[in-house]
Amino acid sequence: MTNPNIIRASRAVLHVTDLEQSFAFYDALGFIETARDENHLYLRGLEEHNHHSLCLKKGTEPVVEAISYKVEAENDLETLAKLLKARPRRPLAAKRRTNRDGSRPSCN
Repeated sequence: MTNPNIIRASRAVLHVTDLEQSFAFYDALGFIETARDENHLYLRGLEEHNHHSLCLKKGTEPVVEAISYKVEAENDLETLAKLLKARPRRPLAAKRRTNRDGSRPSCN
């Protein structure tokens, strides 16, 4: 089986218990705040062209909600799913960047 062509990590959604404390950490790493509301903080790296690549969500406990990757072609998603399914732990289903109703996720 060939390896999928993962170009880069594209997006992460993390639940954090303290948005301000989390912002201080990512700000020290050089991330740029692009937007926020009372429950979300959107950040990107200095050379990124997208609105954000990191979404911090206020939550009751730290959780990794999503990590997304940019792949070269659609069939790389299928290759990646097959590769992960061959491992002892079962991955969550590979997902597209839309909800079942066709809407976009809140931190996309």
